[in-house]
Amino acid sequence: MNFEKKNLWSYLIAGIVALSLLAYLFAFQVEAGRQAVVFRFGKVRTVMQDPGLYLKLPYPIETVRVLDGRARLLDTKISERPTRDKININFTITIAWRVSDLLNFVRSFDSVPSAEEKLLALVNSARNKALSDYTFHDLVQTDFETQQARFAKFQTDILDLVKKDAEAQRWGVSIDTVYVKNMTFPTEVSEKVFERMKAERQQKATALRTEGENQATIIKTNARTQAETVLAKAREESEKIRGTAEAEAAKNYEVFRKNPELANFLRRLRSLRTILADSKGATVVLTTDDMPFDLLKDASRPEAGGTKGGK
Repeated sequence: MNFEKKNLWSYLIAGIVALSLLAYLFAFQVEAGRQAVVFRFGKVRTVMQDPGLYLKLPYPIETVRVLDGRARLLDTKISERPTRDKININFTITIAWRVSDLLNFVRSFDSVPSAEEKLLALVNSARNKALSDYTFHDLVQTDFETQQARFAKFQTDILDLVKKDAEAQRWGVSIDTVYVKNMTFPTEVSEKVFERMKAERQQKATALRTEGENQATIIKTNARTQAETVLAKAREESEKIRGTAEAEAAKNYEVFRKNPELANFLRRLRSLRTILADSKGATVVLTTDDMPFDLLKDASRPEAGGTKGGK
């Protein structure tokens, strides 16, 4: 009985091994994000782009090559290249690429490393072509926004050149992104960069100070002009008021000239009112011998009209 159980387990294990071997020989799996090419006697039979389990003939009749169709990142080696004005800059450039046409890709390359080697050559060539259109000052700016815009344009130029060359080669690859990962300068260039940045900052500060002084001058001039306008208008108004007052005074002077006693009486009366108004309710001791208090003495006399009028 034990012998029969052992044989059963042996047959089961042997069956599983046989099935696994058959699955390995006659089937293959394509995972999500991957693509596969089936070769029959070294020639392409079909391309599998959808994930799933597929059948094939055993090796060496048919072979399968599976490749990842997702984007890959590739960095160039750091290299020193001159700008249009012959100033050296060290660059490291990163590209994002992917297999877009699997059939052309497998016909062009026997492996991913060989494809990346060709792509690196394209990127370096495109970088050199693009760099020949830029001066050192174009790529190195003290103004951050200008620097970002120039770098974006530089990267776009490299991307366009790489795409054009890759499409012309018909390698079955697509270049999605190109960006400058790192940019450094040789020691002698770094010193020049710092000196130039310092000079640019000083020039900008001088320009800002000059602009501030000009604005201050404009503000002062405007304020002075407005003040003079207001003063001129005030003078004009005062002259009008003075002229009106003098005209009214001239009429009164004519009356006073004909009756000087009336004029004298009115002046004394106005002075008396002013003094009494300034006392603000205080007790005032007066003498009627001095002007204008003599008016009070005159008013108490019968001939002044006060008592006489009461009789």
